Amino acid sequence: MTGDAARVAREDVRAHLPTRLRVCRTCGRATPCRPFLRALTILDRHDPAKARRLRTVLHLSGLWSAPLPNRT
Repeated sequence: MTGDAARVAREDVRAHLPTRLRVCRTCGRATPCRPFLRALTILDRHDPAKARRLRTVLHLSGLWSAPLPNRT
């Protein structure tokens, strides 16, 4: 079940990844849209390395305010 949840979350992230203009590719709304945030929350639980990478990339491209601190 957790593998399916992570897979669906990764697909949702790909579908709702914001453009450089901070607009969701699927919804057309200003980011972060609800499906993107939900997918990111699922990735935090089931694939934390992917979630950290995603936040870092979004932060470096100016689309996310700040990456969360590393949890150990």
